[in-house]
Amino acid sequence: MEKTFERLRKWLTDNDIKQVDFAQKLGSTQAYISAILSGKRNLGPNLIDRILQEYPEMDKSYLLYGGEDKEDDRESLLERIIELQTELMNEIKLNRELTAENVRLKMLVEKSDFKNNPKGAAELNH
Repeated sequence: MEKTFERLRKWLTDNDIKQVDFAQKLGSTQAYISAILSGKRNLGPNLIDRILQEYPEMDKSYLLYGGEDKEDDRESLLERIIELQTELMNEIKLNRELTAENVRLKMLVEKSDFKNNPKGAAELNH
C-alpha cells in the first residue's frame, strides 16, 4: 500500500513541482521536505493543512488515504458506513435485550428472599 509521503512525492512529480519550490511556498526548508518525501520524517497535520491551503487543487482524501478513483473511494466509504451502521444497530438491539433481562432479574431478586427462600433462586432459571 502506498504511503502518504509516496503519494505526495508522486503528486509533486506529476505536477512538475520541484522540492525547493514546494518548500519555499510552504515556508519550509528543502531539507525538511526532502526528509518527508523520503519517509524519514512524518507529514504532520499542520503541514498537511498548509499544503492544502497553498495547493487547493490537491485532493485531500487522495493525499491521506490514496485511491486512484474518487468514485471508488466514495463507494468504499459508503459501504463501510453502512457496515458500521448495521453493527451499531445490532449493538443497540443487544443492549436493549440485556437491559430488559437485567430489569427482569432485578425484579426477581427483589421479590425473592434467597436466604429464607432457596426456591426463589430456581425462579431465576425460568
